[in-house]
Amino acid sequence: MNESLYEKIDYHLTKIIQLLDQSDELKQMEQWKEKIENDATIKQKINKLKELEKNPYDPAYQKLRKELFEEEKIKNYKKLENDLYYFTLELSKELKELIPERGHCQ
Repeated sequence: MNESLYEKIDYHLTKIIQLLDQSDELKQMEQWKEKIENDATIKQKINKLKELEKNPYDPAYQKLRKELFEEEKIKNYKKLENDLYYFTLELSKELKELIPERGHCQ
């Protein structure tokens, strides 16, 4: 049976997703997210930031945003989030090179 290119790609993408789900980085991200969600001080700051976000040029907003991004839990989460973002961009770039445009596939 001759598998179509899209079936092959779907199979390999499913395997990539499974590997990502099992990755230490994703597990660490989930742990940091849980720690952030369980931190009353950080939650309070996030809620206050949401109230202030209507005016991002307000010094109070800027100060609170800076404070949040200086929190170790947020730094760790954001670093992992950033790594995952760039991995996704790289993966997308590779897929674009592998996948022909629609209508040009055999």
